[in-house]
Amino acid sequence: MPQLLKLIEEEESIINKQKAKISPAESETEVKTKPVKDFLSAHKKYSKTAERYRKEIVNNAIEKQRLEAKLLGTHLQYVLKGYLHACINGGSVDKAHNTLIWYRHKFKRDYFDKENIIDSSLYNVVLKGWANIGRLSKVQEIFRLMKLSKVSPDMQSFAYYLLCIINQKEFNENLIQQVLNNMREKGLNPEILFLESSLDRKSRHLMMETLRKVDSNLNFEKPQFDNAYETQLLNSFKDSPRTAYVHLNESVNFEENFQLQKTNELEGYVKIESVYGNNVMDENSEYFQSCWKKSENLWKKAFTAAFERNVKALKNKLGAHQGMNIIPYLTSMKTEAFVDIMVNEMYFLGRDINSYSPPLSYLYSHIAKKAMHRYLTHMYSKQVTEMDQICKELLRYYESPELIAKYLPRELVHKVAKENDIYLKDDVCEMAWSLPALEAVGKFLYNIILHEAQIDANILNKNSKSVRLVPAFYTVYVSRNLKTFEELRANIKFTKLYQLANLNVLFFNTNELPMYIPPIPWINHQRGGYLYAKTDFIREPGSGEEGLLGIKLTPKANLNAVYDSLNALSYCPWKINGDVLDIIISVFKNNGNVKLDIPVHQSALDPLPKVEEKMAKSEKMALIKRRHYLKQKRMEMYSLWCDCLYKLSIANHFRHKVFWFPQNLDFRGRVYAVPPHLNHLGSDVSRGILLFAKGKPLGPKGLDWLKIHVINLTGTKKRESLEERLNYANEIMPLILDSADNPLEGKKWWMDSEEPWQTLACCIEIAKASRSPNPEEYISYFPVHQDGSCNGLQHYAALGRDEEGAHSVNLEPDLKPNDVYATVAAIVEKERQEDSAADNQTAKVLNGFISRKVVKQTVMTYVYGVTRYGARLQILKRLKDIDEFPESQSWISSHYLTQKVFNAIQQMFTSTRKIQEWFTSSAGVIAKVLGLPVQWVTPLGFPVVQPYFKGKSQKLNNSEIFQTGSEILWKPNVMKQKNAFPPNFIHSLDSTHMMLTAIHCEQKGIIFAAVHDSYWTHPCTLDAMNVICRKQFVALHSEPILDKLSQLMVEKYEPVLKTMFGESSDKYEKHLTLFKSVPQTGSFKLENVLKSVYFFS
Repeated sequence: MPQLLKLIEEEESIINKQKAKISPAESETEVKTKPVKDFLSAHKKYSKTAERYRKEIVNNAIEKQRLEAKLLGTHLQYVLKGYLHACINGGSVDKAHNTLIWYRHKFKRDYFDKENIIDSSLYNVVLKGWANIGRLSKVQEIFRLMKLSKVSPDMQSFAYYLLCIINQKEFNENLIQQVLNNMREKGLNPEILFLESSLDRKSRHLMMETLRKVDSNLNFEKPQFDNAYETQLLNSFKDSPRTAYVHLNESVNFEENFQLQKTNELEGYVKIESVYGNNVMDENSEYFQSCWKKSENLWKKAFTAAFERNVKALKNKLGAHQGMNIIPYLTSMKTEAFVDIMVNEMYFLGRDINSYSPPLSYLYSHIAKKAMHRYLTHMYSKQVTEMDQICKELLRYYESPELIAKYLPRELVHKVAKENDIYLKDDVCEMAWSLPALEAVGKFLYNIILHEAQIDANILNKNSKSVRLVPAFYTVYVSRNLKTFEELRANIKFTKLYQLANLNVLFFNTNELPMYIPPIPWINHQRGGYLYAKTDFIREPGSGEEGLLGIKLTPKANLNAVYDSLNALSYCPWKINGDVLDIIISVFKNNGNVKLDIPVHQSALDPLPKVEEKMAKSEKMALIKRRHYLKQKRMEMYSLWCDCLYKLSIANHFRHKVFWFPQNLDFRGRVYAVPPHLNHLGSDVSRGILLFAKGKPLGPKGLDWLKIHVINLTGTKKRESLEERLNYANEIMPLILDSADNPLEGKKWWMDSEEPWQTLACCIEIAKASRSPNPEEYISYFPVHQDGSCNGLQHYAALGRDEEGAHSVNLEPDLKPNDVYATVAAIVEKERQEDSAADNQTAKVLNGFISRKVVKQTVMTYVYGVTRYGARLQILKRLKDIDEFPESQSWISSHYLTQKVFNAIQQMFTSTRKIQEWFTSSAGVIAKVLGLPVQWVTPLGFPVVQPYFKGKSQKLNNSEIFQTGSEILWKPNVMKQKNAFPPNFIHSLDSTHMMLTAIHCEQKGIIFAAVHDSYWTHPCTLDAMNVICRKQFVALHSEPILDKLSQLMVEKYEPVLKTMFGESSDKYEKHLTLFKSVPQTGSFKLENVLKSVYFFS
């Protein structure tokens, strides 16, 4: 922008110089010569244009700066709040006070174009600190500062003011009355004080009692909760009766499980026995275990002394520093908590560090997040003292069909809260640590581990009498992909001791594991999931400040429908399939099986080839390259092995138990289980060992559905009807039963399946059901799946009402399922034949090589915005996988096929292409021209903001002092914003469809789980779920989705365009027209989906 203004000024200067050459005489006599006249006319015209451009550029720059400042302000508040809370929780209220004042001066109001970054929410944090210790003069000083900064106190501000007065030794009725009058003068009603502020239960009751003494007319309003849905999609939902159903059909001691869950969460971690270890203890194991315990005690002492010493040194060093530093985070918990975390890290390092070593930066983040979660859990348990009461009512709810028929889980929490004056407000969500803080804390803790963790060099020698302590760890620098990383390495004595001690213990954070009780219902974006452990409503990537941008920028969003869908999914009870787990553990402990997706342990891999001196230089270089490749593969294999170890160990720990998965969202609204290692969204191994914990009789068609399901899992018969799949299953029943009876010694039919472990699990279930006295009465816990047919293209075809496209992805009813991949391959092959007849050499080379497999990945990812270059690489890989295809022709053939595949898809999905182009063009204007992230609202009301920014921050050598992030450029990454908008929008629609299905299934008492576009339920309820699934898809796409998106873009961005360009500008008109230009749709009849058997199958 400055360069453009400079050019305009330079050109104006040249014109002015030319104009100055005309003499006064000539001017006075009004010289009419044509060159001068033309020159003056051109100058006049140019001056107007230049002025218009100047105004446009300046307005554009000012508006962009204002919008960027708003985003930056959100970021700064996030960072500062976490820091100020850490100060207060660590007892350093004066530090919080001084930091607030320092940043108040640093970020002058005009610096952000009148966006007041230091707003009431930041002042309130410091007010809280002073109020809790009764420092009235400091509270009054904060109020004076707010007045000077023209920041209006809110309800929370006055709540802390009143709390501070009440905490004085002497009761001051006049001052309380004065504060209440002040509130009324500012239009704040004291009677709703507790509705719009967060105080702990004790403070709230004390304040209510005191204020009623001062003003007996005060009638405080009880907690109010809005249970309505704003979306039209659920207009009739509340009118439909809920089904009274039993949550579980087996006895579970919920009270005992609640106490266990509570203890685990307050502890912060859980010890789980490894399935890989040797369970037989001998004399050596006992000796080395005692050696490990002695070493652990030494580490505890060393870590404690070092932590206290280093914190003290930092206080002396940074005592006068006015900005943010690391000290408040390190004093936010007791020293013992940090030491405990460091000792637990020693177990992690003993198991993994020499086999797989991530960069130190990863380890910093890893240990710091453990510390933060422990801190947040502690703060939550202190503030939310009513959780026990809420949980007891919820436990009663789970065991009462009558209550289930009457209330949604969220509604029951609201009922309990209202009856017991529980206001469900806290500020723990504001206490999260920023990324710079996490990095600094992690580095501090790892520096202690590096310098203080020592091991006796003679510890492995039983006969040694001497002790020689040496460092347990050291660091090395490793080059990878032209970058240098610092990595941690362990002393061989340390890792050997860990192995010989046969500890067999894995440590997991509580929020990495399933729950022993149903999760706390989501009632707002701050509360839900685990009892006390932090549960992100929006998960990484995009968690923290970026992920919550949509919620923050749309604070009044009604998300009740989203909360209820998450709660419905969270309440699905699970248990472990012990039969399959035992088989997988057996394979895992016997060196794995890559074909079955069970990774091989490093001890079973061939040793790396050695480089010998006698080798020629070229041989050495080739071998070094080969070694590097094998090392990378070994690291990848070890990473997979660890992942499998965690899955199986957790599953073994929860064997014979009922458990639940808390659920949360990504920024698009897609749903995930919170525990990362074991869940139904995981690999084939994870899915194969999971069963519903509630069983239901198979019923008349249940066994048939199990048979169809087992064939679906194999990946064969995809183009055959359901009847033909069932007939095929009956034909191969001997193979199915043999798989169940002799999985590892029999004919092993299940091993050739696309999903072998799920196939084996289904074979075992079919065997049990078919051999039962009455299969219809057999109680099945087995989840059967129904998957969307290229679900992304299904949503595009419905949006654009594409007839041909709808038929190819099974939105239209048909006798057999259509296969869009095979259809595209057939179109491409037809065009290839025509080109071959026209003597196209590439077309001739491809004869016999165009198949469904070659085009599948490109067709699948087309809907998610794959570029032509990316598609070309996909097809190139497929061609290279064909041994018979001439490698020299791969590159040119991939280019040819990419064009043909794209043309074929665009032929079939005419409106889809137009919609994608509209999405991309609109996103380009929003991100590039307006400088904003792309935003939209899903049909269920969930606000989405794409969290793709060009984040650049200055790296400081001193990690103990870090910046607020004011140096970060909160500018959208234009390329990512454009390319990601089409796929992200479609993902938000497939999530909406799944949520609607989940809500309606829960209402009918149908157990429902989902992996995005794969829906799971019992065999006996599959038909009912299929009806709901189709009805909700039709209901969703009957909404004017594209029109609403257009309307939102016009409402949101038209004022920005007007400010930047002015209403008379061509650019204003052009961009606004684009937002209004909703693509025309085809003539496909949406209601046909209701009759389509293979829509989900």
